[in-house]
Amino acid sequence: MKRFVYFLLLASSLSSHSMSANTDSPIAEHRGDILFASQLCNGTSEGTHARLVTSQEQLAAVYAQLQSNTLGAQHPVPVMDFSKETILFMEMGQQPTSGYQLAFDSRKPIQVYGDHMQITVTWLEPEKGAITAQMITTPCVLVRFPMGEYPAIRVLDQNGKQRYPAGS
Repeated sequence: MKRFVYFLLLASSLSSHSMSANTDSPIAEHRGDILFASQLCNGTSEGTHARLVTSQEQLAAVYAQLQSNTLGAQHPVPVMDFSKETILFMEMGQQPTSGYQLAFDSRKPIQVYGDHMQITVTWLEPEKGAITAQMITTPCVLVRFPMGEYPAIRVLDQNGKQRYPAGS
């Protein structure tokens, strides 16, 4: 009888542990790919910003911003099926020099939790004291992935530091 009670206590403990672990696990994972990335995205924001682009009109507005200071040939606005996919537009904000860059590794999944989606980006900054071109840069990246319910966005860098929303 003691063994049976011990087994029940152990099973109960494992069950409650696995249930609490599942609340920290993503409910879905998606693969994404880079649609556009640049160090000169003509952003005016001082800080990091991320938003979902969910219509062709919004995408056209983003591309107009990205290419507002571009001379010569411009990237055509891709035609997307927004009933099947969405785009994350992330800006690093205005930076004082070159050497800043955002990148997305398509091998890392975009994780969906009950209250947010989480994406990991490679966040590059020049080393302190590095010699860089003295020019204002505005790095950004556009990442395409399957459509879904994404109530909030959380962006982590390659070291696990939360970059967006800031201060959370």
